[in-house]
Amino acid sequence: MNQADLGEQMELKCYESACGLPSAWDFCIESWRSDLPGGGAVYLKKAFLEFLESVNPCGQRYWFSEAAGVLFVTYSLKLNLLNFARFGRLAVPAIIVGVPLSVAAPGFATRDASGRALMSRWIRGQFKGLTVILNAPEGEAFDLPEGLTLSSYVLPLPHEGFEDYMAALRSPYRRQARRALEAFKGVETWKFGWAQSRTTRPSPLWSVPVPHQSLYPLYLEVFNHSKDQLEKLPITYFERFPGTTTAFVHDGRPLAFVQPLDEVTPAGKIRHFVLGGFDRSQLLKFDLYRNLLLHLIQDAFADGCTAINLGQTAAESKSKTGAQEQLKYLYLAHSSPALHKLLGALVKGFSYQRYRVKHHVFK
Repeated sequence: MNQADLGEQMELKCYESACGLPSAWDFCIESWRSDLPGGGAVYLKKAFLEFLESVNPCGQRYWFSEAAGVLFVTYSLKLNLLNFARFGRLAVPAIIVGVPLSVAAPGFATRDASGRALMSRWIRGQFKGLTVILNAPEGEAFDLPEGLTLSSYVLPLPHEGFEDYMAALRSPYRRQARRALEAFKGVETWKFGWAQSRTTRPSPLWSVPVPHQSLYPLYLEVFNHSKDQLEKLPITYFERFPGTTTAFVHDGRPLAFVQPLDEVTPAGKIRHFVLGGFDRSQLLKFDLYRNLLLHLIQDAFADGCTAINLGQTAAESKSKTGAQEQLKYLYLAHSSPALHKLLGALVKGFSYQRYRVKHHVFK
């Protein structure tokens, strides 16, 4: 490695706690991530990283150089390399470059391609064992073996409101949506947040604060049946989530919940579908998943959002809302040159297999 490369690497500073990050961190995120398609900068903000560190400590480290145009988050995880191959299990310790939460956002921001080149050299030269960069957007490549991870789905909201959106759907998709909404009649919607004043409807069954242990099993039910597991979150995450939680209740029994989070960008306000859970035994009766998506879309219109990022997984359901696929890439590195070369040869084999059906949702 030449002296110039060593000089560049010396500029990267490691912070072991999010609360110690300088104010320049958020400033650089605004500058380098403001036009990210589908948003995602909100997950890299200092306040949100502090929240994640408090509820999901997993060896987070924060790497930053304003001069070099680089910032990224790492954490430790046992990763199943055969996850997308859909056969077997090969769990190995890994350093993940990403947000320590199962969201569709990247865990890095760079000023330009030179920053990603520096990251590639730094990871190869400084990190031991396996390193995985998750959710790199299309067009933001690294000098490392490349594969696909789960695509995300973003729905622009150019219509005047939810009814205009429904009217713009082709008849088969509109009928499906109407049937789903009909199945949801009698289901109550309760919203609550950090403060009691944000509870939009006092619950006759739950005291304030709402007991999150009533919703946590719904999250676990989805997580335990998921083929794409990463971090399993503790109940404290739900108790301290810095956004709004919406619960759907029928006859006093919680059926499902969603957690949205808003991000203001130069293009408008983007709503993110962060996390959800539902009672699988009631999935068909209430057409739960379709109704969760429709609720998120309806609320996003009501709150003046210009787009909604529906996140990853459930590609078919999200495509049928009219959401547009956004490719996400993963990059691998290993400190052993032989294993690094082997990963380069194998990465395509355990990459995500895209959902290829094209749904013509709108008229």
